[in-house]
Amino acid sequence: GYPWFAAHASQGLGDLYRVRCECDKSVEYYQEALSGFEKLNDRELIAWTIFGLGVAFSLNHDASRAKDYLVRALALFHDLGYHVGVVRSVGELGFHAWRMGDATSAASLLSVYRSESERLTGKSSDAAWEGHEDQLCLLVKAQKSQPAAWESAAVRGFRAVMEELLNEATIR
Repeated sequence: GYPWFAAHASQGLGDLYRVRCECDKSVEYYQEALSGFEKLNDRELIAWTIFGLGVAFSLNHDASRAKDYLVRALALFHDLGYHVGVVRSVGELGFHAWRMGDATSAASLLSVYRSESERLTGKSSDAAWEGHEDQLCLLVKAQKSQPAAWESAAVRGFRAVMEELLNEATIR
């Protein structure tokens, strides 16, 4: 009934604010959703909400909380046997390491994420990067500051950095 819909609405608002790069609001709504899903004991939605919190904290450069939440999500997805969630968590841990300047960890984690994403989706490596949070945030910021040039060099540069990291990981 109502608690399920309320928790979903809060999670949806958390997603919306995260994509809009308004991470403080995102965290607030994710925490409401988490409370609701915990009361309902919906383990999969708890895992996805914890994942969302980890991404929001990472985008806000809150390193310790980001890693804690992402590892918790990974563990929950693993316990549930939900491979897509495990792969997404590994990938986000890689992107988090990259955001925090840990190129070695990023390369290792993103290499696993890339190969597993391609295996799960059957899509090329370029498609595996589409829609990633960093790209979306860069697009949102570019749209706000330069509406005519929303596909900026920064967005194109993100893919180049990821490809470089992954190529280094493959060479080693």
